[in-house]
Amino acid sequence: MSAFLDALMAQRRKFLDGLDANEGDINLDIFEDFYPDQAHFVFELLQNAEDTGATDVAFFLTEKGCWFEHNGTRAFTEPDVRAITGIHNSTKKKSPDQIGKFGVGFKSVFVYTLTPTIYSADFSFQISRLVMPEPVASDPSIGGKTKFWLPFNNPNKATQAAFSEIKAGLSELAETTLLFLPNIESIKWRVGHDLSGAILRIAHTDSHLEVMKQINGQTTTSSHFLKFDQPVAGLEKQRVAVAFALDFLPNAQMFSSDKPLSQQLKIVSVPGQVAVFFPAGKETSGLRFHLHAPFVPELSRASIKETPANKPLFEQLAVLAASSLHKIRDLGLLSTDFLAVLPNPQDQLAPRYFGIRDSICRAINTEPLMPTYVKGHAPAQTLIQAKSSLKELLSSDDIEFLIDYDEAPPQWAASRALQGTNVERFMNGLAIKDWDIASFVDCIDQKASEGNWRGVNTEFMAWLAGKSMEWHQQFYALLAKDSEAQDELYRLKRCKIVRLSEGAYECGPKCHFLDNHDVKTRGVRCVDPAVYTAGKSKAQQESARKFLEDIGATKVGERQLVEAILKSTYVNSARTLNQREYLSHMRRFIKLLDEDPSCGSLLSTFHLFMGKDNRWHKPAEIYLDDPYLGTGLSEYLGIIGTSNPPSPLADFYQSLPIDTQKFTRFAEKLGCLTKIAVARTSCGKNPRWNYLRSVSGERHTSPIDRDYIINRFHLLAAKKSEKLAKLIWNTMCSLSDAAHSYDSTHHQNPLRAVYRKNERGGAHFADSQLIHQLRADAWIPQRTGEFVRPAQARVELLPDGFTFDPGWPWIKAIEFGKGIQLQNARAQAEAAATLEQQRRQQEAAKALGFPDAETARKLAEIPEDELKRILVKWQRQERTASSTPEFPQRVSPNPYRRAERMAERTQAAAPKTYEVRERSVRTSDRDARQLARPYLLDLYTNAADEMICQACHQTMPFNLPDGSPYFEAAELLPEASAELVENHLALCPTCSAKWRHARSSSDADVIAELRAAQTPEILVTLAGEATAVRFVQVHLDDLRTIISVTVDDTTVPVEVK
Repeated sequence: MSAFLDALMAQRRKFLDGLDANEGDINLDIFEDFYPDQAHFVFELLQNAEDTGATDVAFFLTEKGCWFEHNGTRAFTEPDVRAITGIHNSTKKKSPDQIGKFGVGFKSVFVYTLTPTIYSADFSFQISRLVMPEPVASDPSIGGKTKFWLPFNNPNKATQAAFSEIKAGLSELAETTLLFLPNIESIKWRVGHDLSGAILRIAHTDSHLEVMKQINGQTTTSSHFLKFDQPVAGLEKQRVAVAFALDFLPNAQMFSSDKPLSQQLKIVSVPGQVAVFFPAGKETSGLRFHLHAPFVPELSRASIKETPANKPLFEQLAVLAASSLHKIRDLGLLSTDFLAVLPNPQDQLAPRYFGIRDSICRAINTEPLMPTYVKGHAPAQTLIQAKSSLKELLSSDDIEFLIDYDEAPPQWAASRALQGTNVERFMNGLAIKDWDIASFVDCIDQKASEGNWRGVNTEFMAWLAGKSMEWHQQFYALLAKDSEAQDELYRLKRCKIVRLSEGAYECGPKCHFLDNHDVKTRGVRCVDPAVYTAGKSKAQQESARKFLEDIGATKVGERQLVEAILKSTYVNSARTLNQREYLSHMRRFIKLLDEDPSCGSLLSTFHLFMGKDNRWHKPAEIYLDDPYLGTGLSEYLGIIGTSNPPSPLADFYQSLPIDTQKFTRFAEKLGCLTKIAVARTSCGKNPRWNYLRSVSGERHTSPIDRDYIINRFHLLAAKKSEKLAKLIWNTMCSLSDAAHSYDSTHHQNPLRAVYRKNERGGAHFADSQLIHQLRADAWIPQRTGEFVRPAQARVELLPDGFTFDPGWPWIKAIEFGKGIQLQNARAQAEAAATLEQQRRQQEAAKALGFPDAETARKLAEIPEDELKRILVKWQRQERTASSTPEFPQRVSPNPYRRAERMAERTQAAAPKTYEVRERSVRTSDRDARQLARPYLLDLYTNAADEMICQACHQTMPFNLPDGSPYFEAAELLPEASAELVENHLALCPTCSAKWRHARSSSDADVIAELRAAQTPEILVTLAGEATAVRFVQVHLDDLRTIISVTVDDTTVPVEVK
């Protein structure tokens, strides 16, 4: 060995002689600049010990230097001596399973010492001038250990500074120092004789590590980690690793191997460190867990070098990080909280760490790793997210039934995290789909809506029917509370989701609450009371009922009770008459129809009336005639004859103790026949058929062929019956559709025929066959006893009961009275002359600007002087109207502060005082009235320097000699107990007189108006006319404060609107 050292020393001496010959051009002190951080050599020594397989290392720091020893299984060899005394000549470049570049890294000790000494089993030597080994006496006491001595003899580093820096470096050794070292299990140190410390690593399992730090024998910190590693491809002993920090749960203080890890610890976020066995202090990953790989670092080992050699290691770390999630899940630690530890899309990561984030997200999206609502795990892409209330309502089986899917059935994702947290950010970056209340409502609408073209889904209804009453209550309460569901009430109203007492389902508007269970409700759709009374939650019960009310369910009312009677008694025509019961029912039906006319559609569908054939009929199967209503239908039906004629009302109704007229109106409202049916027919027999069919178009793609007649009208007219004529007349009066005086293809007007081949070709219109029937026959009776055609009829000769209005469209259409001409030529000539004279007078009056001749005549009768006076007054009013002044505006910048000051002033204002003379005379108002004038003048003068009256909104009528406008300050609130300038109105003399002497509105009315005003004005009645009294906003605010203090007797200002 001595020969090796002698030879090596000779080589190094030549090297140093060469350096000396260069006279300082080459300076080895540059190595001190590579290690700017204090006590960096501590990590270099630990690396050396790790490479030798050491399990225990120790430092002993004195004021003269630092001892370091380890129990490595391999002592120094000749190549090691060459490497540690060489420059960038490490043995590790040929041994990739070792850490770093020892030859260069060891040079960090020269920051503190010029002559480090190494004692090993085969070599004991001192190094001088960085590269020169010099033999020293061996130390037999070290046995198989290796020991380093580092005396503080570098003149560039004071001894005390060296001692302090190394002491600090040892004290600051973190628990992560041992996290990624496979061999070293303990690091101990002693500083003088007073301070000792140690870092110990305990492996509870292959992945669960505990690192403890002790000071003077007492454990100061204990950190737990989950570490997962795997061999680096191509390097036998090197490994990549990820480590997650653990922290105790609130109910655990100390780790016990007898309990599952998940019951004691949880994974927590920490600033992620990147290590090349030891943390690279300046490398920032942005992750919240630690990484380790045998990266190529910068020379200082403070950061990871940007080099292609590191890329495979980052790729392998990405795979390892994702695969470790399976083990974390199996340990019971992959909870929703754990997701905060994982990188999310908003984390600021260096680009080379993107792959780790992408790999983790991809794994959670596609593998069963994402926490679910039922405490399991599933691929995130199969999960759906919703509010917790919906998740509580719908189980996994429910959503599997309700939601269509391709492969894996959907499951609920774990509950949403708080907004702005890392858990929420991570979940937002996953492929979880939203399926919330709105989606649930869509599903209900698709499967249970009456308006769905597919019809109600029977499988969905069966699923709904299988739910308990408590579930239904929870279902309804959820929809009542959720704002999204409230926005969709119009859709839910058409869905059959309301459970009925008999177990069926119906739409809300058709359902009713039965609060009185003694009432017979056969046929009434009653909500099952259990759906809003089950359970013990009063709030949920109330919410469930509220939802049912929101979608249209109502209390059982008279209509529903009547419906129950109808369905139980009047469904068919075969039943026995119970006159007492029937009378009771009829009275009830009549009253209901009077109170709710919409019930007519319900009543008209049941067999309510008995005919003379002793059978029960629907209203449309009964006609009314004498003795109930003289319609003439008996005679009409006898003439036309039908195969299935309606039946006349039975005679026994005359003897019922019920108002016959009221009963008749009731029967008529329900559809009992009182008129002739106008039949629809084609246009082929219309007298204007040739014109109608000449419409443009060849193809009948959208044809219309619509005309109207009264069947066998000629037979009716031939009877010369006043009854039949009145029936026809009343029938025409009842044709509401005939009221339209325009032609339309959409509107079916019985007075008009329409024919069309297609929409593009348009349509032709003509008088209907009905009109031609009515014009052609002599069917209208006259008081003379004869029957005439409409053109020859006189309105004054119509019999009683023939109501007439010349403006009715059908009267015009049948040309009523058109044939009546003036009896002689003289009458015709006089009429013509009169009309011509009227026409000329009308033209002359319009030429002079009058609307008609009558107005011109009336104006001509007015005396000339009076007419001039009227003209002058009108011109003045026109000028005033054309220049209506702008009402002033005044808003307080701080109305609340103004209200407070106004309240204080009001409370401090002088009270109203009176002296008792022969009458009570108010003596305290002089100052208030005088001060009110400048206050009002300021408020109600607009930008044009015009003072405006608050009542008539016009400028004040004249100015005083000093140029100020004349106005009167009328007191507004006599009830106010204090004298206040604000309690006045700015009025012109006329409005002031009206206010004082012709105000119909009481003081209480004025106060109520002021309180309720939404805009700065109130309505009062002055001289019999409604008058708007306007205010600027600050004046109105002041008055409200006065009311609150002097009228309401409160010290708190009223709300300023």
